[in-house]
Amino acid sequence: MDKELRILFLEDSPTDVELIKRDLRRAGLNFTPTLATNRQEFVDQLETFNPDVILSDHSLPQFDSISALRIAKETHPHVPFVLVTGSVSEEFAVACIKNGAEDYVLKDNLIRLPSIIENALNKKDLKAENNLIKNLNSKLHEAYTIIAEYNKDITDSINYSQRIQTAILPDQKTLKEHFPESFVLYRPRDIIGGDFYWFAEHRGKFIIAVADCTGMVYRVHCFPWLAFTWLKILC
Repeated sequence: MDKELRILFLEDSPTDVELIKRDLRRAGLNFTPTLATNRQEFVDQLETFNPDVILSDHSLPQFDSISALRIAKETHPHVPFVLVTGSVSEEFAVACIKNGAEDYVLKDNLIRLPSIIENALNKKDLKAENNLIKNLNSKLHEAYTIIAEYNKDITDSINYSQRIQTAILPDQKTLKEHFPESFVLYRPRDIIGGDFYWFAEHRGKFIIAVADCTGMVYRVHCFPWLAFTWLKILC
């Protein structure tokens, strides 16, 4: 492991600390240690040292690993807490793990400790990545919800415009009455079209027009055989 770790030892035996440090360095761990021998020192070191890993003995004068674990999980919940002790019952060790400890090892069998630390840090990184992904997914979901609401508002407006446009377009029955074999093919690209058609009977003449809307300019096309009538109406 290339990263230099900050390891907080909660231990009242300096000799045991040196033995553990020696085994960790032999395993290739690069770390800076600090020591706490009581509750107050432990609380202070959590804040000032900001450890990456906590290695805790079980029993210290007027302080124990259960109390230390509780404090660590309240203030530094993502920091791995490993119980390193001379002797402890299996039931107690299981209870510690259920309460948030990463694992436990006995001082006379430290060979597992380096791998426990590495695995704990890997799990910590995975949790951080998962939390980041969850946060990103949450933000994406929030953005999607906002976009969906805007899209609904826009679509509702367009649908309303379509109803207005449909109401304005002339009734095709009028065209059929004068030209039985005629038909209207009106297929807007979107819900509402920018172009439209129009026809009407005026003074015995039948006028048919197709309007092409480009921006604010309207280009009106009449059928050639009705052009004269159209111009006459305009004039």
